[in-house]
Amino acid sequence: MRTQRTAALALLGLLLSVPATGQSVFGLNYLGEHRYRGSARQRALAFSAIAVPDSTGALTQNSASLADLRDITFSVFESIGMSSIGREGKESLGQSRFQLPAVMVAAPVRPGLVLGIGYRTRFEGRGDFGFASSVPDVGKVLDIYKRRSTLFTVPLTVAWKPVDRIRLAGELQFEHGSIFDEISVELPEGSYEPAVSERKRRFSGTSWSASLLARVHRRLWVGGFVDDRVSYEVEDEFTYSREDLDSTGAYDFELPLAWGAGAAFGLTERWWLSASWWFREAPGAAGFPALEGRLENERLLAVGIERRGETGGAGLIGRMPLRLGVRTGTWHLTYPLGEELAATFITLGTGFRMPGGPGSIDLSVELGRIGSQGSNEIEEQTVRIGIGINVSERWTRRARDGR
Repeated sequence: MRTQRTAALALLGLLLSVPATGQSVFGLNYLGEHRYRGSARQRALAFSAIAVPDSTGALTQNSASLADLRDITFSVFESIGMSSIGREGKESLGQSRFQLPAVMVAAPVRPGLVLGIGYRTRFEGRGDFGFASSVPDVGKVLDIYKRRSTLFTVPLTVAWKPVDRIRLAGELQFEHGSIFDEISVELPEGSYEPAVSERKRRFSGTSWSASLLARVHRRLWVGGFVDDRVSYEVEDEFTYSREDLDSTGAYDFELPLAWGAGAAFGLTERWWLSASWWFREAPGAAGFPALEGRLENERLLAVGIERRGETGGAGLIGRMPLRLGVRTGTWHLTYPLGEELAATFITLGTGFRMPGGPGSIDLSVELGRIGSQGSNEIEEQTVRIGIGINVSERWTRRARDGR
């Protein structure tokens, strides 16, 4: 067990020390880039795993899967990536920014009844850009734009297996986060003082979700979930170089209900096909008046195939899991004016058992394109590499000395 803990801590330290890259340039608009549920295994299957049970990890697409955990389980996921952004025949590299990992801790109260708590990012988009221009009678001016957008969820989860074929889960989700935008105008030295404007929106609210995972047949699973609408209370604060222009305000913002469904079918004992569908209606533009009438439904269609791992038998490669998938979907944005913003990814990955005890390490690679120069004027080619760590330990009482 000590070997397992040492390996887990070393990998966790590595995750927290590596900057995350490849965050989409389209995520610098509106709420940011939507982050789907799941760890490296689910990402390697292109998020087709709503109906795929997982008895080793707490970060899954379907919270009902937690009912199969028999030990206290800690799961963490982080990704790094790289993107190439093309526009009008020119290309540039994406920005490098740190992002918080997704984490989840789950503990069984008794067999088939599990409690969990964690942290998940809902939307994320961060970046810095500079634009140079020339102003008559002033000279060269540099406009610098900075954005920090992170909306996150802290879920409290209860998962229950009332009978062998059915798993159920409910979550109470605490929603928080902020979106920070800053625009600064740097003027030639000796002319005018730099002009800076900042806007910070602070979001807070609560929501709930419910999920189901069922074994219809030995080689057929179905699953689904409903993620209730989020009613945010938003505090809006403006600050400027001239303090007399500062202002504050408040408004309500609603993120509509989302739902997903999926199935997993075993071709053999080891080879499984999975498919999922996810959907959310277009959210509103409260607080973002420039996007009124320019927001669309979000959707995701994913298909994956997995060769599950096994013990004994063939060599190391033959025993390791193999995962492949493809997904396509649309963002909530239309860009630039009414054009659908689509994203398509091809994914792959594998995993292996944690040395020294129960647990696993999963790896994922995602190769994708977001937008297109023909329809959206901007196109991203993205590579994202993910690592998920699952550490398990039985919850037992140690005997006191002398007893």
